[in-house]
Amino acid sequence: MNLHQQRAEAALQLRRFELAEREAASGLQDNPQDAELLALQARAVFDQDRFSEALSLAKTLVSLFPEWGYGHHLIALNYHHQAWLANLQGESDESEEYLERAQQAADTALNCDPNEPFYLASASLIELFQGRVSVAIELALAGLEIAPENADCLEAAAQAWLADGSHMRALEIAKQGLSIDPENARLHLAAAEILADLGQVEQALVHSRSALQQDPNDVRIWNIHRDLLKSTIWFVRPLRTLKSYFDRSRAFCLLYLFASLIAGPLMVMAISVFLPTSLAHRWLEPAIGCGMLFLLAGVCYRQIFAIATRFAWAIVGSRIERYERELLRTSSRIHG
Repeated sequence: MNLHQQRAEAALQLRRFELAEREAASGLQDNPQDAELLALQARAVFDQDRFSEALSLAKTLVSLFPEWGYGHHLIALNYHHQAWLANLQGESDESEEYLERAQQAADTALNCDPNEPFYLASASLIELFQGRVSVAIELALAGLEIAPENADCLEAAAQAWLADGSHMRALEIAKQGLSIDPENARLHLAAAEILADLGQVEQALVHSRSALQQDPNDVRIWNIHRDLLKSTIWFVRPLRTLKSYFDRSRAFCLLYLFASLIAGPLMVMAISVFLPTSLAHRWLEPAIGCGMLFLLAGVCYRQIFAIATRFAWAIVGSRIERYERELLRTSSRIHG
């Protein structure tokens, strides 16, 4: 292993992808057909979301070393990610085309080396994307039998068990992976999705934020983080409306009190004038009681509901405002 390869591998582990790319490119100047350096460069470019360049490098790697599965593996990763992006944009035909190419590349990689955990994990996620959950579970577990601490296989297993409905098993696997690799963005994302399905949105947000810290350029993480924020503050608009209504209802309250003061005596007068004496005596006291109740309601309703609304806002208001700002930044990042 030469010095450039060592530096590129170290930079990839530290998620310093630009440095990894530069080191691999420097090494390739001396030996343009070095398989390891080509693979490192392709992976570094892929992790910077430059998919067309990464795909070109991976195809070059396959053309030079067709029997080495890693080039096919990189092609599968690329097409799988492009299939996900196309699906997100509603382009189902294009997504299916990319997915078919990803499946072919993943199968070729496994034919080259059926016991490579990275290839098994990639194939598992591709099968899962196509809805073949049982096959995805089998592939992920096969990878874990070979390498129990492989982060890619742990992520694939967690996602597969989540799709199978086995939330607690999926969460256990995700936590196991994070105990091994606490800075793995994909495992944090898997944990966020699992916890969200379990209704533990606050904990899910902790993991989605951690995923964004580790990989701030991943569109999928931003989308899931946005959905989590939306589910957390779904009640913001009605609560804001209610607070605004009671803050501005002083004039309506005064009008209500005035109407109650007028309507009460008028009701008593109407009963005394228009009803026979026997019926008037019978209905007079209930009428006075109703008038007093209306008057009391007019006095109390605004204060009671205004206090209750302000109390609720005092409890959750600061958190809601913080989440709204975060949601705005997240949406701007996705669409910007």
